[in-house]
Amino acid sequence: MELSDSALSSISSCLLDSDCRVRLLSFELTSLAAVTPAALLRFVHDVAPADIVFRMIRGCSQKHFGSEMCQFIATRRFFSVSELVDVESNDVPLSIDDVILAQLTATTFQIAAPNLITVNGLRSFIRDLTDEKRQLVAGRIQANFPLDNVTFPTATHAKLLIKDQKTIDISTRRTSEIPSPLNSSPEEEMR
Repeated sequence: MELSDSALSSISSCLLDSDCRVRLLSFELTSLAAVTPAALLRFVHDVAPADIVFRMIRGCSQKHFGSEMCQFIATRRFFSVSELVDVESNDVPLSIDDVILAQLTATTFQIAAPNLITVNGLRSFIRDLTDEKRQLVAGRIQANFPLDNVTFPTATHAKLLIKDQKTIDISTRRTSEIPSPLNSSPEEEMR
């Protein structure tokens, strides 16, 4: 099925008419060339998935992933956005900036497309993790700047891994949640 405004409208009508709740909405290996940014935004708002994925999408424009769409995506429980290209196969940037990153409520996410996040915005996000102002299971951010010489706040419950100089993996696990073999039995660890 070719994605279009009318196709998205039909799909959302079916889901809404059947009183269906969508856990995962995944757009993969498709084109948004015939979909207007307004129709795409209306569709995701109507369907309101818990988790959302945009991966290997062609025919995009920056308007498809403007501020309002990125704010919506960042409030899902899980999201992943990667490999967005326009009709000429140029990378399409997300409008995720420091403000949207600071408002992010997802507990698991991947931002693997060009974005507007700055060094200070990334530091602030990680500082919120170290100050336990934010809950996170795991996240991956592809930066638009080299991460080699960037210093980040540290915390005992956050793990940072810098890969390929531009990708940072972030994971957290509270020390109280980590089973200790000295203090617990195998049965307690299984709970």
